[in-house]
Amino acid sequence: MARLKQGDVFEVIIDKYQNKGYLIYLAKHIPIGFKMFGLYAVKPTVQGCSIKEIENGKIISTIMIFEDKIWRKIGKLNIKDFVWPDQYERDLDDNNKYIIYHWGDGEDKRIIKAVEKESDLGLAQIGSTFFPAGALKFYRDKLRELGLYNIPEEENIDANNKQDDFDGLYGDVYYSAKKTLANTKMNILKKKGSIVQKVKLDKADSKYLNVVTMDDLGVVEEIGNKNKYKYSVSLDDVSFPIYKGQVVGKIDAIYKGKVVSSTQLISKSDVNKINIFKLIGENIISFVNGF
Repeated sequence: MARLKQGDVFEVIIDKYQNKGYLIYLAKHIPIGFKMFGLYAVKPTVQGCSIKEIENGKIISTIMIFEDKIWRKIGKLNIKDFVWPDQYERDLDDNNKYIIYHWGDGEDKRIIKAVEKESDLGLAQIGSTFFPAGALKFYRDKLRELGLYNIPEEENIDANNKQDDFDGLYGDVYYSAKKTLANTKMNILKKKGSIVQKVKLDKADSKYLNVVTMDDLGVVEEIGNKNKYKYSVSLDDVSFPIYKGQVVGKIDAIYKGKVVSSTQLISKSDVNKINIFKLIGENIISFVNGF
């Protein structure tokens, strides 16, 4: 998408029936870079509207979005005296509370107050940053509240995309993730620094190259799972000298034929090619011992 300018108006397809809605670019948060758009109160149609038809339209809500490249710019309107609105998020430690804050106009986040009911939020806007699918769901919900859109949500999204659409809500996902994480654990399959292979060396100052994991190799599992994993190790074609910490390969953890976790493999120590004098000395010792 081209560089945004305040007042740019975009036409967006809001459902699988090709009904169209309209967003206007309002501001960019400095230095975070979140982009705020206004959602127009229009009755979505396949035919859509012209810029003239929405010029005097009402903005029903503001929303921060990671904009989509497929949005179509249809024109530009003048924005006068834009004020970054107060926003809110769900309190992650108490699902019954909301935190109202101001975070815009280049200022740091300032908590204003916490309330226990949605009805106490006043004019505060949702503070989440949405991915495109989640933003469109939010838009559809707002239009339904005004009676401008009556297609049931389950008819908008096919089964494959339904979860992606919900997970597009970047804010409340934090709360959902917290509940999910309460039922999961990180299973460390191999700790950082674990020896994965001992590679036999020839004409080196060490008999073996100890190959170890650079980081923990782990997977997130539901508590109580007893999954069995296979491992695939691939080593790079390296030459001497080999330095401690040098990447020499990779290890993959595999579950049901799919790679579920990976980490790089490194050398545990320095390894050098043996010098000619030491090689001659070792050959003499071997000859004498053999004699």
